[in-house]
Amino acid sequence: MSSCSAQGAVDDHHVTVLRRLQGVEVLETYPNLIASVARAEARPAHKRAFAAQLAVFNDAVTGPTRK
Repeated sequence: MSSCSAQGAVDDHHVTVLRRLQGVEVLETYPNLIASVARAEARPAHKRAFAAQLAVFNDAVTGPTRK
């Protein structure tokens, strides 16, 4: 795994963990973390990974969609 893809995986995990704290007062005291999540969420690679993960989740809940 290259350092670039390893960093991407770390960023995605970081976003997943911190996203659970959105709206919780403790996260709001760390604007640098809020900004970090926003930067990671804006990355095209993160958007693709999130969309793929959401598709797997939706298929598990509703059954696979036919194309």
